[in-house]
Amino acid sequence: MASTLRLSPTSASLKRLALEFIKRYWADLGCSPSYGEIAAALGTNRERVRVIVHQLARDGEVKLTGGRRGILLPDLAERFSESDALRRLSELGWTHELGRLYPPQSLTNSTMPLLAELRHIPDVDIGDIQHGQQRRAGQRRSRA
Repeated sequence: MASTLRLSPTSASLKRLALEFIKRYWADLGCSPSYGEIAAALGTNRERVRVIVHQLARDGEVKLTGGRRGILLPDLAERFSESDALRRLSELGWTHELGRLYPPQSLTNSTMPLLAELRHIPDVDIGDIQHGQQRRAGQRRSRA
């Protein structure tokens, strides 16, 4: 993906390339690229990318959340509202009551393997053990 977005004589500007990279990254991976990833794709450094991204934010092309990988596309930010997310989860069988989400029955009653029953095995008195051999109760310890 990075090699397809290198700066070329036909490209309009580094700012447009950065925006295109961010859009493709979101489309391909569903999250924001880091400044380092944008810099590597555009063949520049992170500081220049930071300036470009802030210009894009000032122009309304992206929104910055302030966190790591915090570059959002305005249409994505608007598209993924809480009510949309709850509606989509509801379509998938999830229920929402009193601020809690509950998975669909198909997830809670899945055919996952059961855990093996673990039983406690009581300690067994095997006498006095020394260096892997059993000593009889009347035997003395030999000193060598």
